[in-house]
Amino acid sequence: MDEHTEERRPLRILHVLGSLDFKTGGPLRTTVELAEQTAKLGLRHEILGFRCDQTAEIDGKAAIVNSVRQSAIRSLGYSRDVSTWLEDNISRFDGAILHTSWLNITYQAARVFTKYRKPYVYFPHGMLDVWCVYRQGWLKAAKKLLYWKVIEERISDNAAAIFFTTEREKVLSAKALRIRNERKWVVPYAVSPERRGCGLEVEELQGRAAKKYVLFLGRIHPKKNCEFLIRAWLMAQSGSEEYSLVLAGPADAEYLAELKELVRMKGGRTVEFVDAVFGEEKRRLLANASWFVLPSLQENFGVAVLEAILAGVPVAISDQVYIGDLLHPDSVILPLEMDKWRKFFENAIYDEGLRARIIERDRKEVMPRFDIGVVAQQYARILCEIFAPRR
Repeated sequence: MDEHTEERRPLRILHVLGSLDFKTGGPLRTTVELAEQTAKLGLRHEILGFRCDQTAEIDGKAAIVNSVRQSAIRSLGYSRDVSTWLEDNISRFDGAILHTSWLNITYQAARVFTKYRKPYVYFPHGMLDVWCVYRQGWLKAAKKLLYWKVIEERISDNAAAIFFTTEREKVLSAKALRIRNERKWVVPYAVSPERRGCGLEVEELQGRAAKKYVLFLGRIHPKKNCEFLIRAWLMAQSGSEEYSLVLAGPADAEYLAELKELVRMKGGRTVEFVDAVFGEEKRRLLANASWFVLPSLQENFGVAVLEAILAGVPVAISDQVYIGDLLHPDSVILPLEMDKWRKFFENAIYDEGLRARIIERDRKEVMPRFDIGVVAQQYARILCEIFAPRR
């Protein structure tokens, strides 16, 4: 067949993740949505990860999902089934994207793809950042530095490219660790304004649409700075019940109990906790919020922030949420200082002019930049450049 008329087969890309559970956050949501969008452009995707209750809900909607059983020591991200599956199936793929760091599943995938001389992309999703390496205690830092030297550095060295979601993440990762691989890309990142449900139902929030509330939506985790958020809120809203603070998301039972005890001790009748929400319930919770807040200690991107903006909700975030670098000057981006957040909750949340101005600028300046169709085309071009077989 003449080379000018030969039809190229679709690129087949494997995504390797540490979890197939939407409740853990991380890159799963964007992986599924961008796989769906780029499938329309001729790419074919499969996902490999550890089995969970939601595996069946994901399979076939955007990509074929292949799940394996995890070992009893879950923190290691190990399964003897991973290498076996990869050895049996690697011939089907042109390359892989490894969406996690510090887990054995990433090492196994990198080893097999290197063995068969097939390219892979290393996509740490913020896990090489200064905060993630050094600011979770000396013991974790020591373990990560040792693991980097023995295993993870080799994964980085052998990658066809390293992906970062923001320029700040790329810069801070280079400050945290010596990354010798120079093939670094800041890739486009986005989610769709419409999210599918994942089979998880929660109790209806009675009368929620009729109340004013400020919303935190995401993992209720120390990294998200939830205790700081609650303290700032209670200091500002003491005696006022016009607004409530709603924290919605999955949480470790012990940490959630600590936060509830803090609220009880402070007499915080305007603080509510809601379990993880998906689908229509999530859309309703976002759409009815007056503000979205995220005072995280570190976020390499901030997918939940983008979801709020796409839902038409103004956001207030800490200056450690890196998507803030991509927003406009009217955006509320605050340092992690209690007094600044207290004043925001005392004054700015009542400023309807500010809300309207932010929503309008988000609509004109932010939403077009993160349009899922545009981002998918850019993402597909990058994947083709890295994985397309050379002729």
